[in-house]
Amino acid sequence: MWTGAPGTRLDPEQPLPLILYAPPSVSRSVVLEAMERFGRPWRIVCSSGSLSGLRAAALAGLGITPQAQGLIPDGLEAMPASGLPPLGSVEFVVRTARRTRRGPAAELAQAITERGGRLRP
Repeated sequence: MWTGAPGTRLDPEQPLPLILYAPPSVSRSVVLEAMERFGRPWRIVCSSGSLSGLRAAALAGLGITPQAQGLIPDGLEAMPASGLPPLGSVEFVVRTARRTRRGPAAELAQAITERGGRLRP
């Protein structure tokens, strides 16, 4: 979903100011494809390789950033959907080999899948 700092107002006469992960990024590709289909002008105002960077730029009021519904960073809020393209969903798959199903790799895979399970409606 689209997120921004509380009180963020988007000027419908101006290109959408986007804050995106630096390439390569699945979410960046999804957003740019959605923007092309939607037909509204846009511009990338900030790119970052970290969630902290995206959050900081959004909190500073530079623009809007897509985030998973269940993982909206502190201080940001969902934006009203009007005037913004729908983003759809992204599916992530965690695969492990039989030999890595124990120890730290298994614990990491379990933590990811447990957290991801909470993202489903």
